[in-house]
Amino acid sequence: MNRLNIIKTLSFTVITVSLLVIVGWVFDIAILKSIYPTWVAMKFITAAAFLLSGLILYLIAKTREGWVIAKEILPLPAVIIFLLMATLLVSAVFGIHTGIEDLFVRENVGAVMTIIPGSPAILTMIAFILIAVSGFLCHVNYGKFRKIFIVLGGIVAAIGTIAMVGYILQIPVLYYYIPDKSGAIAVNTSVLFIIIGISLTLLGQASLEESKKVFKITIKSRLTLAFLTIGLVSTLFLGFISISSSGNAIEKEVSSKLFLLAEAKEGQIYAYFDSLESRTIDFSSDGFIRDNLKEIVRTGSKQAVATLNNHLIVDKKSLDPTLLGISVVDAKGKVVAATDEEEIGGDESQDEYFQEGLKGVFTKELEEHEHFDWKYVLVVAAPLTDKDTGELLGVLFNFFNEDKLASILSGQFQIEKGALSSEKERTKTLEAYLVNQKKKMFVYSEVGKHEYTSQTIVDTAWVRGCLDNGQEMVGKFPNYAGEEVIGASMCFPQRGWTLVVEITTQEVYAPLRSVQFGLAIITIIILLFIIIDALVVANRISQPIKILHEGTEKIAQGNLDYQVEVKTGDEIEQLARAFNEMTANLKESHQKLESRVQERTKDLASKTEELERMNKLMVGRELKMAELKKELKELKGKI
Repeated sequence: MNRLNIIKTLSFTVITVSLLVIVGWVFDIAILKSIYPTWVAMKFITAAAFLLSGLILYLIAKTREGWVIAKEILPLPAVIIFLLMATLLVSAVFGIHTGIEDLFVRENVGAVMTIIPGSPAILTMIAFILIAVSGFLCHVNYGKFRKIFIVLGGIVAAIGTIAMVGYILQIPVLYYYIPDKSGAIAVNTSVLFIIIGISLTLLGQASLEESKKVFKITIKSRLTLAFLTIGLVSTLFLGFISISSSGNAIEKEVSSKLFLLAEAKEGQIYAYFDSLESRTIDFSSDGFIRDNLKEIVRTGSKQAVATLNNHLIVDKKSLDPTLLGISVVDAKGKVVAATDEEEIGGDESQDEYFQEGLKGVFTKELEEHEHFDWKYVLVVAAPLTDKDTGELLGVLFNFFNEDKLASILSGQFQIEKGALSSEKERTKTLEAYLVNQKKKMFVYSEVGKHEYTSQTIVDTAWVRGCLDNGQEMVGKFPNYAGEEVIGASMCFPQRGWTLVVEITTQEVYAPLRSVQFGLAIITIIILLFIIIDALVVANRISQPIKILHEGTEKIAQGNLDYQVEVKTGDEIEQLARAFNEMTANLKESHQKLESRVQERTKDLASKTEELERMNKLMVGRELKMAELKKELKELKGKI
């Protein structure tokens, strides 16, 4: 088996593996994407580039065997790979999001050793660019650039080999994984790079004598391929630009709407807390509560405790269904009265909300305390003072559940108030939630969609922006569940809270999917028209040339009366007319030449006859002279 046959075999291997990975992405078969579930997956766009790379190897081998059509097709996959990977490389280096990595299949956020979902490692992009360059060089002049293939193959094979060594030695930097900078190369990716590198090296070592008979390709086929290549590349490029710009426009519009929605939610939350604080202040100014607390503090009267408990239950708690309970605490932090007797006697002296409540109105979310049989509650504290002297008697606590806050975040609150619809009803994945200063979520708009507990940490860009820099953000980031979302954040600096409103990119870009499908159909239709048009144009160009070629063969056979019939109305018709004139001139010249030849032949014949006659006379004279000489000789003998 010669080198070219080996290259073709390796090209089929690359094509087969890439097709398996593509099938894995289409049908979500993990073992086809990453061999092993916990390993790095070969990206869909990488698999597509390998498919084209395998085609390049095969076409290079066929080009060296003399198959001219392979040389004509070779630039097409090379151009696609080069444009694809160059765009990804520029976007990775300069941090420009093009969306090309999500053009075909969207990879989930949080994939193993992946920085940008769907985007290959930077060294992967560089290797593919080198493979595309090898295709260009073979198309231009294999003999001139033959040694360069060895260099390109060595680089590509080295990229794959170093990655494999990294996997064997468990050194992430060798398989090009640098956290927050570069994703890792998959195992199957590195293996295919080694195969392609070996193929390019063999190509550089292949002797020119291994080439076989050159097969000719007609001008019609050349023109058809040229039209098809130009049409396919331009259609794909314009399609990509269209989808990318549409995606950016959609993202910008959604981001703007989410920011406005987050601001609206922020205003509703502030208004809600104002109402909670106003209610708590109203309760703390109740003279009946203050008088009974003063009596309890001064005498410890059980009757005063019972009276105050009943007042809190009947006259206060019943005013608000979201009010879980009320506690009255003396200045030392001991609960002396409450809507639930189990709360009485509790010590709140070490709690922040008690200490701050002594100073003024204070609101706090509680996640590690259990009050009134609720683990997650909001407590609003307000000081209780003697209405006569202003002396600090204690603190009043109102404990609220988060249902009202959750209904505000979900939009249910406005429905309850008479609105016909809410933003939640118009979307499927819109979510809003509050995160405290410990980065723990404590209010969620749709409980149950993603299970969370008090230990759920929300360490996302939005939360870090508020807590670290006091910066409200809007953009596309992974959320706490690892999904890629577009969201906006609002900061509550006094409370250390972050409000996040988000929606998944899958829903945002859903309209774009139909655009992509429509674009694919349009592309197919355009390509069909291009093929038909190319065939028609190529036939209009090649058919007259074929007629001219037939005419030259007729004339070469001596038929100078043959006239070509070409009616195209363009330069080819002018060429045919000139051809016919040339044929007529040639016929006239031939006729003149024949006439001159005939005249010369006739003159030559007459001169030949005269010469023969003269020759006969001369011969007769010589014979007579010989006879005379003989007779003279005989006479001399007689004498």
